[in-house]
Amino acid sequence: MQKLITICRREGFNQRTFYQWLQDEELIVKSEMGYEIGPRALTGMETFHYNYRGADGSQQERTQVRVPQELVAPLADAFQNSGLERLYSPTNVNPNALDSLELLKRQTAKIEGLLLSLQQHLKEVHQLLEK
Repeated sequence: MQKLITICRREGFNQRTFYQWLQDEELIVKSEMGYEIGPRALTGMETFHYNYRGADGSQQERTQVRVPQELVAPLADAFQNSGLERLYSPTNVNPNALDSLELLKRQTAKIEGLLLSLQQHLKEVHQLLEK
């Protein structure tokens, strides 16, 4: 089981957008104690109760929502395909995602170079065939 906040941080999602989308989809609801599963919660989602010590030292009960591991990827995909703006937080970007992005940029540049070279070779072959 993973807490929603853990998913949000690991994926680099904008927390406000992610939680608002979850509420709009009625997967979660906001309560006085935190967040709880909503009327359209996915099977296996659960409300987790825990004690929180306030700044004044008082104990308070809080709630969070946890998601089964097998639902994490489909939930993240649904959010990413929601069409909403500001899906990602500029301050909460996963460093592995940045590494992957740099790798993709380098690979794309290599492919573009190869395509340009192939295009030039095809032009040469075409010219030879016309003779």
